[in-house]
Amino acid sequence: NELDKGLDLNRVKDAIKQLGEDQQNVLIMRFVEDLSYVEISAALDKSEGAIRLIQHRAIQNLKKLINGEQFI
Repeated sequence: NELDKGLDLNRVKDAIKQLGEDQQNVLIMRFVEDLSYVEISAALDKSEGAIRLIQHRAIQNLKKLINGEQFI
């Protein structure tokens, strides 16, 4: 239902705020602003490979945060 979706969204937002700046930026640019890896790598002055790795780690950390686990 709508209330559950709102609570889930708030949990995700709170978890994103706990990530490092690079991980936050990559997730927001990729999934909110819908930018490509090429666009993100240019904006952050990092290689596409680095952006993919940051995104991968950010998603892993998000899952852990949402499940109440510790992350590195």
